[in-house]
Amino acid sequence: MNARTARTAFALTGLAVLALAAGCSDDKKVSLPGGVTLPQGGGVDLPDGNPAMGSCHVTVTGDVTAEWTSPGGVSSVGYGPWVGQTAGVTMPIDMDEGYFILNCQGDGENYVGFMPVVEAEIPMAPATYTIEPADNAFGASEGGLMTTLLGLDGTDTNWGPSQQGTLVITEFDADHIAGTFTLTVTDVLAEMSGTSKGNAVITGEFEYTNPN
Repeated sequence: MNARTARTAFALTGLAVLALAAGCSDDKKVSLPGGVTLPQGGGVDLPDGNPAMGSCHVTVTGDVTAEWTSPGGVSSVGYGPWVGQTAGVTMPIDMDEGYFILNCQGDGENYVGFMPVVEAEIPMAPATYTIEPADNAFGASEGGLMTTLLGLDGTDTNWGPSQQGTLVITEFDADHIAGTFTLTVTDVLAEMSGTSKGNAVITGEFEYTNPN
């Protein structure tokens, strides 16, 4: 399993777990980069723009341009201490500070997601996390405490940070999380394909309510 597949599987597992915890139906599915969707029976309800759950607004500028706003809910944010279930008893995985997912999902493959690197723990507190440049063709980096998974619709390539980016969490407590992020990204398959889809800057701001 490559790095991107491993992180995608982790994200999908987490979303499915949170969906089960929240008692969600499978009427709507979450699509991730590469056309990945949650399997039948493990779907996550996407909130229909419920303002009480918050939102994330993303802007992409440069050789690729896009803009979207994703609603909050169980498919958008997950944090172990918010769920507070015991692995092997009520949950298949540990719901501790090592479980953190922040998703900003747009149309098609437009997607920005953040999660910890392996064994990293994310405290429930404001903090600034450095997102290291991608070090492989999957757009991933194993450095630092936090990593990202990206998708830009219609580009048919993998994207990853080309220089250090930031995820700034300005508010984080038992009720909600808020902050901003900035990522300078590039087509990480350019050397393999011989052509590049270019470079872009992804910025976003989010405020999500604890959906549990």
